[in-house]
Amino acid sequence: MNGWFWFVQVLLAGIFLFDGFRKIFTLDRRKNAEPSPQESDRLPFGLIAGFGLMEIVGAMGLLMPGDLWPPNTLLRVAAGGLALLMLAASIYRGLRRELPAPAMTLCFMALYVLVGRWP
Repeated sequence: MNGWFWFVQVLLAGIFLFDGFRKIFTLDRRKNAEPSPQESDRLPFGLIAGFGLMEIVGAMGLLMPGDLWPPNTLLRVAAGGLALLMLAASIYRGLRRELPAPAMTLCFMALYVLVGRWP
């Protein structure tokens, strides 16, 4: 069972690293682009960059090899934070009448890691 937890952890870390860097490094293109009518209620660019930074920090917390605290504490905090972030993202997407399934899938994967690494 430990192999599955590592697989899900590495997969989650890869997804969140990619998405976090994408959010941060494409901000200039988004700022300079002319907004379309349906994008008028988008989130501010600073908030998007903050979410990207939180995703990067959470992904790095999932892959930290050593623990300064009791075993797997940093890992559980990172997985719990990413689960809360994806829960908020799925609620936001639901309110915008978009499909919340990708965010909920990532939320459930983070919860799987959180519960699986519990002592």
